[in-house]
Amino acid sequence: MYKFRVRTLTLDKLGMDLKDSTVSPSVKFPKYTQVGEIFSEIDTSENIFLPDFAIKGYYNDEEILERRCFYIDPDGYDTLYVTGMVRSSEADINQKLSHKFEIPGARKIYYWEDLKTGYLVQVLQPNRK
Repeated sequence: MYKFRVRTLTLDKLGMDLKDSTVSPSVKFPKYTQVGEIFSEIDTSENIFLPDFAIKGYYNDEEILERRCFYIDPDGYDTLYVTGMVRSSEADINQKLSHKFEIPGARKIYYWEDLKTGYLVQVLQPNRK
């Protein structure tokens, strides 16, 4: 919905580390890397409630880790989505719309907002329960 804002969102706002697993050992992306630099843009012209950006890889949130981590890999079976949406503090609007941004079956990982936009981070893990 707010693709132009999500594009410039930095990775440190996603609530997890992102690592490039195509190199060994995997390398953490710098926190000021922007979503639009490494994620693929999703066409939302048919439905404004679709996520704005996505990337394939593997999500890991084991308790032994100090922080959630998404390992970016084009052959990965998990997909990380970032969606720009109406801020949750705008309660009257958000109560009617927020559920429409959620992907069925996806895990809501993190939500963050600035003064203008809310950002929803979700992971879809189709082969996991």
